[in-house]
Parts: sequence; structure tokens; C-alpha cells
Amino acid sequence: MIPRLTVVLLTLLVAPSCGGEKCSDKPVTDACLSAESRSDCLREGGCWGAHGLTEVSSCLCPTRDAGTECADAQECEGYCIADVDEAACEAVTQGVCSEFVTVYGCNCMVRAPQSASDEPSGYGCYD
Repeated sequence: MIPRLTVVLLTLLVAPSCGGEKCSDKPVTDACLSAESRSDCLREGGCWGAHGLTEVSSCLCPTRDAGTECADAQECEGYCIADVDEAACEAVTQGVCSEFVTVYGCNCMVRAPQSASDEPSGYGCYD
């Protein structure tokens, strides 16, 4: 079992970051999501760099609804997440919309009981 401090440190290392570059406040576009070069990504309002554990650069696209309260990912441009530990996650019914379309690290993904997935909220790690 991985000590809790190690998990916290790994989460900080893989948390989305734009290397000091400010992501644009432009609406999320398909062009941002499919950008394969730094110039295309920046032009479409994304942040170019290595995100998560991979060393491969990609475009990280910001959402307009970051921080908005939600009960399911269908209410967000990205994901509906909650800042709780794994043990408390399944009972969570409210969260906030993610800052980016893609999330990295370990998060509680909030799902409404009647969501399309028909699954309860669940904890997952995405790198």
C-alpha cells in the first residue's frame, strides 16, 4: 500500500499546469481538443506541455465553467469533481466543474444517481 504522503506528492507532481503560461478564457473548441502542436494549442486557448505522468506534450484545454457547482459531469465542459478522499467519494452528491477538460491525478468523480452511466460517484486516478 502506498503511504498517503506519497499519493499527495504524486498528485501535486501530475496536477495540470501550464508551466507559467496563462490559458486563454476562450470557449473550449474542438480545435483546442485536437491541437497537435504548441502553436495550434496556444492559438485555441489551451496550455501546451507534458501533463500527468507522460513526457509527451499535449494541449490542455481550460473550461469556462471551472468551479461551478455540479451534480454530474453532464453539467460541465470537463468533469464534476469533489475534493474528498476515496473513502468518502461514493456518498458525494455535489462537486465543482473541473478547471480543464482533461483531469489528471486522483479525483472523486461526482455522478448523479440517475446519470447516463447509472453509477455512483467514484474515485479514480488518471495519468
